[in-house]
Amino acid sequence: MALLCNSGNKIDVRLKKIAYVRAYMLLMGYAFENIIKAIAAKRGLLAMNPNLGFDKSFKQEKGGHGLSAAAGSLDLDMSASEQAYLRRLEEYLHWAGRYPVSLKRGTYVDGHSERHLTFISSDPQLGDALFHRWADLIENAT
Repeated sequence: MALLCNSGNKIDVRLKKIAYVRAYMLLMGYAFENIIKAIAAKRGLLAMNPNLGFDKSFKQEKGGHGLSAAAGSLDLDMSASEQAYLRRLEEYLHWAGRYPVSLKRGTYVDGHSERHLTFISSDPQLGDALFHRWADLIENAT
């Protein structure tokens, strides 16, 4: 990989960008997973166990990384673009941020056909705004 990074041609720059996007989406997915769990904990909806597993009323989708389902279970106010952003993040949590291709063919095909493996230039601003709004929910909850 060091040879690719030092050569400076267009293909190498594209590979770097893909790696950065995957890392960004994976880390943002973990951040949203944690803030959703924090909201659930603040509302008393987490089971009392060392794994901080959601109460059985929460859906276990995407290998336990179903951000959109968990946020929906908490009745969090989200725009359509925010919901789409969470769905894309959960795809990266489930597999795309960790593996080049999914272990299951159908998951890979679905991820591409539903455009869950895309990065939109406004994602960082959208993610920051949503995260801070949810952080305020935790801070201001009684």
